[in-house]
Amino acid sequence: MTYPLNVLLEKIWEDGRFTGSRTNVKMVELCSIAERALSFLHTGNTAVLLTRLMNPLWTSQGLLVDGWPCFNENLVHFSNVTATEWRVRQWPFDNATRQPISAAYAGQGFHFGTEHAKVRTHESCL
Repeated sequence: MTYPLNVLLEKIWEDGRFTGSRTNVKMVELCSIAERALSFLHTGNTAVLLTRLMNPLWTSQGLLVDGWPCFNENLVHFSNVTATEWRVRQWPFDNATRQPISAAYAGQGFHFGTEHAKVRTHESCL
């Protein structure tokens, strides 16, 4: 069950390693979601699933119901081996802050504090 997520993480690593350009924040977000899914598959702890984001993406439901990670193609569509299409207009937003929900931001805030997570503006995540 972890194989598809490992392949995805390796693909993100290889694509980012050889481009020589700035880090794509969308790929950081996708990496963070995949890492959370992997963490759940290894530990069984549902606390790692950021349900505000991962439910609309279908990732958490796929893991909890079938044991297989999946992505809602209305939000993230893997069109071919090299392209990932993001549908930002449908991305889940926090109603209180009106900013996109970010697994990467949540992880940084949890482990290092919200001030550390705010080093780069959260709005630029998507």
